[in-house]
Amino acid sequence: MLTECTTAGAKISFLSTGQFMEWVLVDPDSSGTGMQLIEDMVTSGGAIGTHSHRKRKVTNHYWIDLPNNPSLEQCALQWADHDQAMHDVLQIIYGTSDHAALRAFNCTRGCGAPDNEPEIHKLLNSFGYTIRE
Repeated sequence: MLTECTTAGAKISFLSTGQFMEWVLVDPDSSGTGMQLIEDMVTSGGAIGTHSHRKRKVTNHYWIDLPNNPSLEQCALQWADHDQAMHDVLQIIYGTSDHAALRAFNCTRGCGAPDNEPEIHKLLNSFGYTIRE
């Protein structure tokens, strides 16, 4: 599918959860899957971003649901979990750990929490995202 899109001149844009990015990191050298798939999508020229539903990281590969009506603080921690996992993958692809450089690539954000627009915009601004899904 990726090859068909790029052959046709289409750019791939995607947003990923931190949970998925953790699995990409499990075997980064696996040919044609995981890291290679993400790298191919990144180099296709489209946009990349982070998405989260309502999961928060407890430990590696163990994510739990946020409580009902999570506080802005709880949502910020959850955003940071997903953001860090995405940046861990992008660091390998781009060879940099510079936060500003990584944010330039990972500039789009989608979310399932918080539940209201003003708080979403506070987080978008505080994390430095420039595009909202």
